[in-house]
This record gives sequence, C-alpha cells and structure tokens, in this order.
Amino acid sequence: MLSRALPPNHRLFFALWPDDELQAVIEREACELVARSGGKPVPRTHYHATLAFLGSVAAERLAVVRAVAAEITAPEFVLQLDHIHGWRRSGILFMGTHRVPAALTQLVDALQSKLREREFVLEERPFRLHVTLARNARLTESVPVAQIDWQVNEFALVESTPGRGGSRYEVIGRWALGADR
Repeated sequence: MLSRALPPNHRLFFALWPDDELQAVIEREACELVARSGGKPVPRTHYHATLAFLGSVAAERLAVVRAVAAEITAPEFVLQLDHIHGWRRSGILFMGTHRVPAALTQLVDALQSKLREREFVLEERPFRLHVTLARNARLTESVPVAQIDWQVNEFALVESTPGRGGSRYEVIGRWALGADR
C-alpha cells in the first residue's frame, strides 16, 4: 500500500489499473480506431477501468476509504478485452468485454456495498466495464479487436486532480486480490 500526504479534499475512485506493458498493448490495438473516431485520445497512462467513483472525499475520511479496501476479499481473474465501442450520448470511445468475469462482479459488488455501509454516496447506474480511449469521439459502432487478456491481481485507489489540460491521475493505494493477499 502506498501512502503520502494529501490535500483537504480528494476526488477519488477505485479502479483496475493496467501496468505499463498492458497500457502499451491497449494503445497499439486501439490507435487506428481512436484516430478514426475523431475524438481526443486519452493518454495511455490514464487507461483504467473504474470500479467505484467516490467523488470529493474529505481528508478525514481517507482512512475509512483505505479500511474499506483492506476488507475486500475477491479472487484474481482474467479480463478479456475484445471490442472497441463508442457511446453516442457521451462521445466516449472505450475498450470493453463481452464476458464480464464473475470475480469482477464480486469485486465491484463488495466495494460498492462496503462503501455504502460507510455512508459514501455512489452512482446508482449499473456497472459497465470500460477502458476509456478517447473523448468527443464520433465512432459509435462496436468493432471487434484482437483479444487482450488482462491478468487482474490487484485494484487501486486513484486521486483525480483537475487541471488545464485535463485531469491528472495518481494511484495512491493498491490492494492485492486472491487467496494469498
């Protein structure tokens, strides 16, 4: 687990965070469609799959957020990214899967349940796994891509800091999945 001093309020979310090698693989597979989409590409260092968005969290609640993460028990799993799709309304171009692993659903449900128990307010819409590739994209059809197998063995707590050129993301905590954690 990583620790550092943080400002009074934090914009936080839990996510699956790919390593550098996987980020490069996703970028290579998606680059042509991202260019065709007409959208603004997301930097590959920002690729992630959000599990639970907490929004603005006061510094004194950060320990509670970390305690929730430490309580989570879920198995490791393989996430098979197999298509790129665009959402017309939001203009988001993303990579997704047609086969959501049961372990991913278990992880999301456990995180969201424990956060709600601690009185965090989360979005009520159903979870839809996606790795955002571009914003303001015009491509809306689903396009199959060569399957990318993502071995998921941890989840992360991420702080989002708004800035001039867009948000900056920093992983501020990581927790292992699996029986050996």
